Amino acid sequence: MASSYPAQVTAVQVGSYFVGQYYQILQQRPDFAHQFYSDSSAMIRVDGDNTETVSGMMAFLVILLHDAHEFGFQL
Repeated sequence: MASSYPAQVTAVQVGSYFVGQYYQILQQRPDFAHQFYSDSSAMIRVDGDNTETVSGMMAFLVILLHDAHEFGFQL
């Protein structure tokens, strides 16, 4: 399968683009944030010495809402 990009795209480039779009959506259209997840999605959250693993859209939303409240974000 031929790529339509002139050069190879790195994982860092993909991740940077995703993060930029993700946080833009969270800030501007939080009601669309669920579109990043499905019931088969999984996430590992690392905060210092604490690691939390969750799966499923509802678990993600619980973490997002908790973090938003903890850090003073309005979703």
